[in-house]
Amino acid sequence: MATRKTEVRISDRLDSADVRSLTAFKHRSEEVLQTRVLQGGGRIHANVKFRAGQGVGGAVELPAEEDLRSFYMAFRFFYLQQEPSNFLRVANIIQRRAALDVVNRHIEALKAQWHGAMERKGWSLAVNGHELTAGLLIDLWFNAHYFHSDEDKQARLRELNGILSTDFNRFLLADAVYEATKAALNVYESVRTLKL
Repeated sequence: MATRKTEVRISDRLDSADVRSLTAFKHRSEEVLQTRVLQGGGRIHANVKFRAGQGVGGAVELPAEEDLRSFYMAFRFFYLQQEPSNFLRVANIIQRRAALDVVNRHIEALKAQWHGAMERKGWSLAVNGHELTAGLLIDLWFNAHYFHSDEDKQARLRELNGILSTDFNRFLLADAVYEATKAALNVYESVRTLKL
């Protein structure tokens, strides 16, 4: 069964802050689409096993570190709350301005996809009694390694890497960012032709 598309015009309902956010979101979406990770520059894959007494082991396959760094740099504009291109901000603008049930259901599904990528409850991982979520991993890696040098987060990341292995944690981070990016790009498909 073919999916029926619904066209909704919201251009005349946008204020200047909405236009700023949507313009930034479209620009950032086009940037992330150009990253080597999304252009087929390597797989994000893990074959992981846990053995009692031996911990986590297995093989991890990731794109080159430089490609991941570029991908994370592009993604963070969807993730950071203060950015005009923040995924949730843009999704809420679309919902508020479209004000149609069909659009609201679609955007709610994409927000659930985003939250699912951030929470990744399916991992079922707990470290020292604390649930390990994708959002926590992103926070630790981005603030301790990729974009900042927060010493407290560096210590927590070292502890986590000692428990689960650096390679496995790098895989979990890449997988979470990739899944969240898919939600953002689904929203981009909804607004890419919007005239601002």
